[in-house]
Amino acid sequence: MEVSVPGTFDFRLCWVENQESKSGSLGHFTIQPKLVLNEIEVDVTAITMQTIITKCLGDISTWPDHFKLAADLGYNMLHFTPVQELGESNSAYSIYDQLMIANSIFKSTSRPENEKKNYQDQLFEFTPWEKQKINEIEKVFQAAYEQGVLTLGDVVLNHTASNSPWLEYHTEATYNISNTPHLKPALELDMAIQQLSTDILNGKYDCSPFNLRKIANEDDVRKLEEILRNHIIPSLKLWEYLVINIDASIDEFEKFWFIQKQLDNEDSIFNYDTEKLQYMKTMEIYLRLS
Repeated sequence: MEVSVPGTFDFRLCWVENQESKSGSLGHFTIQPKLVLNEIEVDVTAITMQTIITKCLGDISTWPDHFKLAADLGYNMLHFTPVQELGESNSAYSIYDQLMIANSIFKSTSRPENEKKNYQDQLFEFTPWEKQKINEIEKVFQAAYEQGVLTLGDVVLNHTASNSPWLEYHTEATYNISNTPHLKPALELDMAIQQLSTDILNGKYDCSPFNLRKIANEDDVRKLEEILRNHIIPSLKLWEYLVINIDASIDEFEKFWFIQKQLDNEDSIFNYDTEKLQYMKTMEIYLRLS
């Protein structure tokens, strides 16, 4: 068996015995990468690596100075967090667009005029501007190599920012109560906590016996805990997800059966509000049956 790329691989031996297909247990092996620096092969055990937070590096024109400093300190590899455009949280691993290089690191680079992304017609495709930025990064990484430093880029295709336009077209890629129904109790609790925050801000609990308008000290935390434990969580009746009232469920099923026949898409009842979530506790089993 010839393997042309490094990485970790699985394998399983299969054979035919007495006209019956059989297979062995799953095995694993790793092919180490071949790293070459200044025409000399570097063993992976000889790598001295420093992690670089890309969003903190500044304009790409200044990167060679960082590379030189790293080389002078004895590092022979730099690990970069993603170079893509980051989402609204600005987390180093929360990607707004996996095929869009961060504009913040190209402030000194001339951007082509009228270069705008139309996400409906050009969703997640390379534009000329993106190709230009990639070329600039390749040149800078080549400069690092010439200074005796290898580069390693982090790829996190599954870390998509909550405000990524891609999610508007691929909602199935997110955790939701349609494709992950066991998260319904968690969603209901999250919504209740969010509503509690709004109610506190609006002064709903700024009276006896709570006297809670903001969280400023340990006593306020205890008051908040009391509200959650004794009022909010009990009112959700989360235990209803685990039990069935047989007589009431039969009645609900009969009603639901006729309602469901009138719906073109069962997801149309999945509106994320408290009333619908409560209703879905009993409706979930009927969706499965229908």
